[in-house]
Amino acid sequence: MKNSLLFKGIVFFGAIALFGQGCATFAPEPAPQVEVPKEDIVIGATLPLTGDLAEYGDSLRKALELSVNQVNGKGGVNGRALKLIVENDKCNPDLVANTMTKLIDLDKSSAIIGPACPDAALTAAKLAEAKKVVIISPSVTDPTFTDSSDYTFRLVVSDAIRIKKLSETIYTENAENPSFGVIWENDIYNLALRTAFISFVADKRADVEVDIYFSTGTKDFKKEIEEIKNLPAIFISVNSEALTKILVELEDRNYKGKIYVSTASLDDRDLIKTAAQNLAGVKFASFENYTGETYDDFAAAYKIAYNETPGIHAAETYDAVQILAKAMEDKGFDAAGIVGGLYGIKNYNGASGKITFDNNGDVSDRSFDYRVGHYDEEKEEVSFENLGSL
Repeated sequence: MKNSLLFKGIVFFGAIALFGQGCATFAPEPAPQVEVPKEDIVIGATLPLTGDLAEYGDSLRKALELSVNQVNGKGGVNGRALKLIVENDKCNPDLVANTMTKLIDLDKSSAIIGPACPDAALTAAKLAEAKKVVIISPSVTDPTFTDSSDYTFRLVVSDAIRIKKLSETIYTENAENPSFGVIWENDIYNLALRTAFISFVADKRADVEVDIYFSTGTKDFKKEIEEIKNLPAIFISVNSEALTKILVELEDRNYKGKIYVSTASLDDRDLIKTAAQNLAGVKFASFENYTGETYDDFAAAYKIAYNETPGIHAAETYDAVQILAKAMEDKGFDAAGIVGGLYGIKNYNGASGKITFDNNGDVSDRSFDYRVGHYDEEKEEVSFENLGSL
């Protein structure tokens, strides 16, 4: 009986062993691994898409779309596509607080391009610092913008640099008779430009004979012009609304001296059209150095895509996407990587010119055309004569 049970046990365990070998022989092949798509990189933007500056903001939005499409067309950034999300801030600081919060907290933007307007940008810079998210402005020149955060960059030259360059030119052109009048609008922005100019002149031991200001909203400038009408050169630092009236008043008084306008005002294309008949003899530094093969390629692609020419600061906006892609490709996708990547960019050949950032996040080492504008009646447009470079 024991032998019989022993035999049956041997047969039973032998069968198990054979069954196990059979299972090993006919085991199914492992399922093929499916590659999981890489997550998109969100690039946010906050721009004025409605309101008085809607046309301006629309051109910036189109430049963003073109740039993102080009990056994605070349394979994205390390195999990851860019996803653009654009919010409308109307250049309103209160709205910017909302658009920035949405882009950062809800959309999880890796970086944000904009805002386009100074007050909105300063609000955005505070949020960028608090949230540790990089923002790049294509158009804000207020010197304090990049001072307010370690995560702020810009692709236009700070007014701190602009006013120094313009002051150098003004002094040089009047070195034989360095006597100046200054007329400025009483706000923080124009006060800063006025103070920088006067400081530069003082260092040269030159004279500011008249230093007068007016309140925002002033309509009549007869009193101010009466005080400066006999000076050989005047420096005007005002916002766009007042400038046309001042130029008209100077022309009515048959002013024969040299007129220099603060760096921001005459970059305003709408203002130039309005004040065109009064531009003779007014000099200003143009900081839109849109020349060269890279700009031509961008402008041609923009024209094909939208059947129009790119507007002011569209080239800088286009470049913002390109350098963000390069920074992320070089150093990574988190804030620290993007910051390090942007500071690592040297002499990047952008549509808006060569791009290198100084240690404050300001674009530096650029030369700019110094030009005088005049109205071409035959062409019905403003033309510019290049007087050299700064």
